[in-house]
Amino acid sequence: MHKENKFYLGRIVKKHGFNGDLVIKLETDHPELFTNLESILILKGGNMIPFLVLKSSLSNEQYLKVSLQNVDCEEDSTFLMKSEIYIENSEVPVSEGDDYFDHEILGHKVIDVNMGEIGKLASFNRNSSQTLLEIENGDNIFFIPEVPEFVLSIDNENKIIKVEIPKELISLSEEKNS
Repeated sequence: MHKENKFYLGRIVKKHGFNGDLVIKLETDHPELFTNLESILILKGGNMIPFLVLKSSLSNEQYLKVSLQNVDCEEDSTFLMKSEIYIENSEVPVSEGDDYFDHEILGHKVIDVNMGEIGKLASFNRNSSQTLLEIENGDNIFFIPEVPEFVLSIDNENKIIKVEIPKELISLSEEKNS
C-alpha cells in the first residue's frame, strides 16, 4: 500500500491508559466526520499497516481516542507513537454545493482579481486564531487570511480560488522570504 493513494488524517500524539488506546490529532477541518471509522492505516517503517477500529470518541475537537484490534497493551501503543494515520480515499467525505473540505482545494490555482495568478494553495495554517491559506509561488511562500474579504470564491470544477488581497501583503511576504 502506498500513501500517495491515501488520505492523511493525522498523527498519533499520545497513549491513553495502559490498555493500548491511542490519541490521534486529527489534521482536518471537520474532525467530527471521522469519528466512526471502521479501519485506519498506520504508516510505520515505510509500510501502511491496516488496523480495525474497535471504538473511537472525539475529545477536544481535534483529538480522536481510538481502541484498535490487536493493540491491547502499553508496549503496543508505545511502538505506534508519533506514526502518521491515513484512511482509504473512498472513506473521505465529499462536500456538497458551495461547501468544501480543505483537502479538496489543495493545489488549486490562486488568482487575484488585480494581480492575476499568484500561486497555488499548498496548505492551511491553523496555528493562530485565524486560519491562513499558505500560497506557494516558486520559492516564495505567503499567507492569506481565510476571510470573505480576501477569499471571494472557490471554483472546484476549474480548480481556482479567486481572491482580492492588498498587494502589500504579498510584498511583505516576498521581502521576508528573500
